[in-house]
Amino acid sequence: MSSEPTRTATAAAFAFFVLLGGVTAALGAALPVLRAEYGLAAGEGGSLIACYSFGGFTAIALCGLFAHRLPGPLVLRLSVVLFAAGCVGMGLADTWPVLVTAGAVTGLGYGGAVLHLNVAFAQRFDGVLMLNFLNAAFGAGTITGPLAVGWMPTITPAFPVIGVLALLCLPAGQAAPRHAPPPPSRHHLPAGLLAPFTLMVLLYAGLETGVGAWQATHLISQGLPPDTAVHWVSAFWAALALGRIVIPLVTRTQPLHRVVVYCLAAATAALAVATIPPLTPYAYTAAGLCLAPVIPVAVAWLTGRTPAAPQATAFLFAASMAGSTTLPLLVGILATPPTPALPIPLALTTIGAAALAAALATAHRHASPTPGFRR
Repeated sequence: MSSEPTRTATAAAFAFFVLLGGVTAALGAALPVLRAEYGLAAGEGGSLIACYSFGGFTAIALCGLFAHRLPGPLVLRLSVVLFAAGCVGMGLADTWPVLVTAGAVTGLGYGGAVLHLNVAFAQRFDGVLMLNFLNAAFGAGTITGPLAVGWMPTITPAFPVIGVLALLCLPAGQAAPRHAPPPPSRHHLPAGLLAPFTLMVLLYAGLETGVGAWQATHLISQGLPPDTAVHWVSAFWAALALGRIVIPLVTRTQPLHRVVVYCLAAATAALAVATIPPLTPYAYTAAGLCLAPVIPVAVAWLTGRTPAAPQATAFLFAASMAGSTTLPLLVGILATPPTPALPIPLALTTIGAAALAAALATAHRHASPTPGFRR
């Protein structure tokens, strides 16, 4: 383990993750306002979210391919600048294509920063507690971003402000190790190691995003007022943020693979309970609490199994992007009219069960021998 980053770099990383979470969640919440502002028809505008996600996926793939050629601090600073430039571009965009292009640039910065900061915190801090705090900062942003959208008559003027704030987070670049890792040899990235982790994370990411995307629709179908449903969605994201702080503290002595399995099992059970109308909103919140530590723990679990941590982790975050993009769409196909095949909570429970099965298979083959929740 390399030396820990400075307090300034650590604080800047936390602040930048709040901005990343805020923008990521706000883009979806702001679509109705953006449709009106840019003259789009109802149901249009998904291209902004798609291009933002594609930018993140592209950055993660490129970072995975070229991590051994570029030092981490340089890549992190470039990611911050891209994110800031994209936010300013979205704020100044006068046409929809320009806004979508700026969103893709923002996504490039998002993907590079998420990958490198997660890897840096997994490698440079002992255990995964700080890694969970980092992701809790992202969760705090996902709560405040949609709330800010609700408070503002239009969201575009806020994007340049976010861009300026992002530039103040440039010291986060020092959180990454100074020297690029050596080029990985073939045996550093065995398919037998990567495949089960990749599948597990793909299913998990689709589950988390699917709950966030479809929870309000399900609650409204049960008769809850829309504003109440939105508050329960915020409670889900708040539970995710809280869980990334609390669960590591109460599972300090457990091996990493066991924490992932237990959390996915509990989340799947909570989603099954969401089929019972009086308990639905509480069950979704409980699922968020249980899902909270899975991604950061999976990152730490994998980085402890291979010397090629940046490349291997790139696969995880690429899988996360793929799952977040495709599986919520599948839930929509399965659970919405005119021919719904499964109710929303059952569709989500099915994905949770698949993620749990993947975690059990991964734990069977690649168990983590030591507890991982230290400082």
